[in-house]
Amino acid sequence: MNALKGNAQLRKKNIRLLLSTVKRYGPVSRRELEALTGLSRGTVSVLTNELGKNGYIEISDKQAVEVGRRPETLDINGHDHLIVGVTIKTNVLMAVVTDLKGRMLFRRLKKHNEPTYEYVRETLFAMLDEIMADFRGRVEAISIAVQGVVDVENEVSVRIERIAGWRNVPLKDMTEKRYRVPAFVIHNTTCLLKAEEVIGESGLDQAKNALFISAGESGIGMAVKINGEAYIGGNGHAGDLGQTRVSSKFHPERAELEEHLSPPGLMEDYKEATGADEPISLDELLRLGRDGDETALAVLANAGDCLGQALYNAAQLFDPDLLVLNGYICEFPVQFAETVERYVGVRSKENYMELAMSALVEEEATAQGVALLVADKLIAGDMLFLGDDSDM
Repeated sequence: MNALKGNAQLRKKNIRLLLSTVKRYGPVSRRELEALTGLSRGTVSVLTNELGKNGYIEISDKQAVEVGRRPETLDINGHDHLIVGVTIKTNVLMAVVTDLKGRMLFRRLKKHNEPTYEYVRETLFAMLDEIMADFRGRVEAISIAVQGVVDVENEVSVRIERIAGWRNVPLKDMTEKRYRVPAFVIHNTTCLLKAEEVIGESGLDQAKNALFISAGESGIGMAVKINGEAYIGGNGHAGDLGQTRVSSKFHPERAELEEHLSPPGLMEDYKEATGADEPISLDELLRLGRDGDETALAVLANAGDCLGQALYNAAQLFDPDLLVLNGYICEFPVQFAETVERYVGVRSKENYMELAMSALVEEEATAQGVALLVADKLIAGDMLFLGDDSDM
């Protein structure tokens, strides 16, 4: 019995290894899979055939070689074993459907007209009802990325400050009971980090230690990568950069970074500096800055100064190889980046830290990132309900 159990466990391990390798490197030939995994030709042949029979992988285009027969290449099946990825933010809901490789088959964005618990819950489940009907029988799991405070052990969304009444929402349990598929709840900045690693172009996939700063209308977040792995902290709350204490030339009484770098803070600073009756929009502030308006540039430089302070302290603590900025701050005039670099530049000269910009759109990338994270979880777990043949 022990030998049979050992064979079954080894077989599952090899299946997971092959599927994760196809997910990462596909399209890939069986011969390449032998080299990448160290498995024998017979094992690769038997198990890839079974993965294909069960709809996890499929034959892709032929791979060109110089001479002889062109071998078949394998890739993740783009039509089955799908994952729903959802982003819940204070101002929008975003839903995507992806395959195990993170390729999108469907996307939908809905703005919040009424950011209350009841409205967001009803809108969320209306979106999911439609998706689950359209992709009936093909969804393997539902993954949800949320901002705010998350109970990572129980996968409960503890608090999203700007959604009225949103407290201790058992998203995992609610979703699983309604749709009868596994559900996962993950903090949004970790999901955005994953998306940047897989589909971004900042070099984050090559960096072992990095900080990823995301600035959106609903807050300033930071994801931390240490020794190649996302670090979420003891309670899953690591990276709340927006709460970092900084010193500002505008409104010294405001202590937190988010009060100076968020769109409302920036617009209020400009309004008070000019004596205007009404605040201008963020887009207008950025346009004025690009046109050389001195007050706009002073407000943006002050925001850069505040962010620079926070990033300098974070860099001292985590010693990253790479620092990536994402969101509306990437659209700021060059004076903003120059101000930030004055703070982190000392470290870049001493420790060769690089500063890069991310072009990902936050809402979509976060939904894609949570789906990618859950794909990894499923492959590493017991998602593969294949036969228990002893062939390996």
